[in-house]
Amino acid sequence: KTDTIIFYNQGTAPLYILNIDISNTIFSTEDNSFTVAPNDSHLLIVQFTPVNEGVFQSSLVLSHDADGSPTTILLSGVGKKRMNDGEMQTTIGYFSNGILDSQWLLMSIPMELDNKSVSVLRSQLPGENPWKIISYINGEFNDISNSGNAFQLTRGFWFKTVAKKHRFHLYFNSGQLVSTLSHSIPIPSGWSLIGSPFYPQDASWSPINIDTNSIGVRIYKYNELQKKWEGPLNPATEKLQPFAGYAVWNGTGANTTFTFLRNENQNVIPEFQNSDGWFAKIAVGKSVMRIGQHRNAQNGNDYYDYPMAPANPEMKSDESYIAGKLWSDIRSNNESLLKWKVYVNPKTVHSISMKEISQLPNDWKIVVQGIPSAKEYELNEGASILISRNITTPFVAEIIAGPKSLVDAELPSQFSLEQNYPNPFNPSTNIRFTIHEPRFTTLKIYDVLGREVATLFSGELETGKYNFIWEGKSDRGEVVGSGVYFARLQTKEFTKTIKMELMK
Repeated sequence: KTDTIIFYNQGTAPLYILNIDISNTIFSTEDNSFTVAPNDSHLLIVQFTPVNEGVFQSSLVLSHDADGSPTTILLSGVGKKRMNDGEMQTTIGYFSNGILDSQWLLMSIPMELDNKSVSVLRSQLPGENPWKIISYINGEFNDISNSGNAFQLTRGFWFKTVAKKHRFHLYFNSGQLVSTLSHSIPIPSGWSLIGSPFYPQDASWSPINIDTNSIGVRIYKYNELQKKWEGPLNPATEKLQPFAGYAVWNGTGANTTFTFLRNENQNVIPEFQNSDGWFAKIAVGKSVMRIGQHRNAQNGNDYYDYPMAPANPEMKSDESYIAGKLWSDIRSNNESLLKWKVYVNPKTVHSISMKEISQLPNDWKIVVQGIPSAKEYELNEGASILISRNITTPFVAEIIAGPKSLVDAELPSQFSLEQNYPNPFNPSTNIRFTIHEPRFTTLKIYDVLGREVATLFSGELETGKYNFIWEGKSDRGEVVGSGVYFARLQTKEFTKTIKMELMK
């Protein structure tokens, strides 16, 4: 790097610079002496050529014929490492075992590239439209497959290519590495996709929970083999790797400064300590959801509640989630009986299991209700309940936690069918009912002419509360038109029909 020092001579006689001495040899100049005419100027070019990374300083001493000779000028510079074409490769970091072909990957580039265009991949991934690259900005996907500014430092992006049929590596053009020990970026409230700016080191981050009253952020990584999110990452044990992309949830409700820290270990205070409350982690298919109570939590949305991470761009079937599309819903300690509604898509979810229970009061229990063809089931740690493969209609299960006496009293005492919600609806509606005793049960949809449109369920149901979701489709999978429809629940001794309206 070069910089310029400008000398002005405002006097009436020439100024003679007799000698220039620089104490550190990584700073240099071609001039050793020069003359500045009256009312004229001279440009002194100083060259900075560091041999490694870091901050460097030197003194430039000028001997001259004016008063105050010699004059000392302080020089400083920051040495940053550059990478040449092809030196930056995915052989280091998250994709060190190779990039998967034909899969959505969450990636980033840990360098300030000279050329940020996706065209740098052209020689490596030939063919017509060989890749798709999608960013996530302001809560929406943004196709940057042809962008000239796609590969920005710290930007996370979805990447998929059809140009390869096996694992492969990518390399990138020349650019400059981040040499500092930390690097900060602003992140908005909600979800962002990011990547570490450091190469080849891993990174930790802040803000994290460093005391019982502090608020951090949550980071998820995407498992491309299992096509699911994993996390939140534990900042005490897990790091951000070069080339990986991550989803960051900023639940503070305001813009926040997010800081990457190069290879730094941090002391993290767990959210749940002995007197804070309890939590449980329940696996519903690929989704691991968290429920519980905390003394600092509110019953409305707060920092302890967070939603699903952004799905990959082609995900068509909904993952399971707690009502409100949450993956974590922590309540206050003011309630003694708690209920969570969990959306279940039986096409992708075949079991519900308890992964972990921490600090649950001794006289409490957690049960799940509303799984078709299954009884109310107590979810002890390690317990798992299978969902019948014959169930194809989406439904809502209910997780209930509280003192054993209150939970046991929740079983219904009669048969009932509630009005669907929402009504009118588009595109789906909830149909809720209770079964007092185990019975063969049918739940069917009819049109105004009495013709059967869809069978949502037909089979034995145990005592419990149920919630099926009609997505406005016939048994053949065809989307039905706007109009009035009827849902009929029927058992041996109970029949009831409700009127529903589909509006498009």
